[in-house]
Amino acid sequence: MFLRQTLLFLSQRKEMAFPANFLIRHAGGNFVAGEERQEALDIAESLLARGFGIALDFLGEDPSDDDLSQKASEEYLAALEHLSPAGNLAGISIRLSQLGLRFDENRALRHTLEIAGKASQNGAYLRIGMEDSQLTDRTLKIAQAVDRTKPGSACVVVQSCLHRCGADMETLCTAGIPICLVKGSYPEPKELAFQDPEEIDLHFMRLVEHLMRDGTRPSIGTHSEKLIEYCIDMAFIFGLEKSDYEFQMFYGIRNDLQEKLLEDGYRVRVHIPYGEHWYAYLLRRLAEDPTLLWKFLFRKQE
Repeated sequence: MFLRQTLLFLSQRKEMAFPANFLIRHAGGNFVAGEERQEALDIAESLLARGFGIALDFLGEDPSDDDLSQKASEEYLAALEHLSPAGNLAGISIRLSQLGLRFDENRALRHTLEIAGKASQNGAYLRIGMEDSQLTDRTLKIAQAVDRTKPGSACVVVQSCLHRCGADMETLCTAGIPICLVKGSYPEPKELAFQDPEEIDLHFMRLVEHLMRDGTRPSIGTHSEKLIEYCIDMAFIFGLEKSDYEFQMFYGIRNDLQEKLLEDGYRVRVHIPYGEHWYAYLLRRLAEDPTLLWKFLFRKQE
């Protein structure tokens, strides 16, 4: 638990990105496709050819002005254009903070509606990511506005670490908005979120039951075999076929498990991060499973 909290703390310290850059180069960039979109597209093409679904995850910075949020929107739209031939198997995951949510909610809404329209036009997958709890209400508000305009066009992430997650899931399920359930990887105070990993897992399992029973096209984002097995059991109990739900995992993490699930007939979508601002993303991924830290540092020696 101490290591997890340390990694989450470091993920917020951008001044550490430069010394960490040496480590990621040393490790060969095993968890980030690269800094350029084409690097991510090359990996996406390979995964799609093998039967995986994919979602590109652009790692941009939180903008402080309209110009940066516009650039992020243009990047998302360009990615969708490149992925259009693959249909719903391919798509993107967006962070609303990159679209200006922290400083202009209306602008973020306009960008998101434009992106959702493009995704819907191309038949592409779109996931609206959930960030720190300061943005939860505004993110849900925009996701609901998108669904009113383009019903079912976007999947929304909910985080089981948050105490409020059950109520948010109920609201989204009632509206028929697709959900991707994840544990959550942002540092939050104990008043708002569970701190103990076992508590987070138990809450996750309770929410899985709700999602499999009442959700629309459920998605589960985890690399835990224990939680995946539980999800499969709950899906069976509630009469879901393998094609009715999907598992979502990150590029470079538990490739063996991704392959096994795909071979067993389950739908697996791999999120492929790319971009210059990879530092916070990488630390949050390591915080989710600190054992990855050693693989990250010593992959070259394996």
